[in-house]
Amino acid sequence: RGRSDLKVLTFPEPTGTEDLLSTPSVEKDAEFSPDGRWVAYASDESGQEEVYVRPFRGAGGRVVVSRGGGSWPVFARKGRELFYRHGRKVYSVAYDLAPGFAAEAPRLLFEARTVDTRFDVDPSGTRFLMVAEGPREGLRTELRVVLGFAGHVARRLAPPGRL
Repeated sequence: RGRSDLKVLTFPEPTGTEDLLSTPSVEKDAEFSPDGRWVAYASDESGQEEVYVRPFRGAGGRVVVSRGGGSWPVFARKGRELFYRHGRKVYSVAYDLAPGFAAEAPRLLFEARTVDTRFDVDPSGTRFLMVAEGPREGLRTELRVVLGFAGHVARRLAPPGRL
């Protein structure tokens, strides 16, 4: 099993990375909350991949957000909602920030025929952008490489007798 940790790179003048979370487990898919105070991420520390939230800076422990598996957390840009995936299922978790991060039980939003990968949510929280799973039948597995493409286009677009 591989290992990956969460690191922070600060701009505008990056001088190296800073460890955010370094454990024997795999941590990945990190996302900052809109206010920058919290980080949501996926980790396999429990034996299966789950979504956690922890403070970006300062005191406080992590909170398990998903139940029964989860990955690819995405904070809503407005309101107090966090989305995550578990396979083809997309869940929503409402949360409160007083006094710390407190998550409600996840609720299934929908199941979609999409690739289990990163996704995004529009600012209204009503539209999701995902990679659609294409049909398997008739799937093309060839790659066509065109050499000298620019010259080919120039010849096709040039008036007769110019090239």
